[in-house]
Amino acid sequence: MALQSLCPTVTLENAKEDYRTAKRVEQYRMGQDAIYLAAFPGTKYLPFSGLERAWIQSSSISLKGCCGKELPVTVLRTQYEGGFFQNITFEKAESAELVLENIRKKRPDLPGDPKRNPA
Repeated sequence: MALQSLCPTVTLENAKEDYRTAKRVEQYRMGQDAIYLAAFPGTKYLPFSGLERAWIQSSSISLKGCCGKELPVTVLRTQYEGGFFQNITFEKAESAELVLENIRKKRPDLPGDPKRNPA
């Protein structure tokens, strides 16, 4: 299995083991040290140690283009080294909160929403 870090300079030595023990949270897998995203080819992961910010934001996905019904979703917004962002979309707010709580356990000093908590 090919595991590739989204952060170019932050990789996990035990990524395969962390992935193997990771818990499924909707379509993602959450390990102790990273969140794993399905990609082609292989799997990409976002190591918690490479994050600069993480926060939850409510959003929606349009079902019929610009006009029409929208599906409410919750987005875990993360910023990692180099100022890059990774949005992780969840159907349920509880799922996003579970992942953010796990990130905060590893990184209690991590800033949140830049609009509310500038650093």
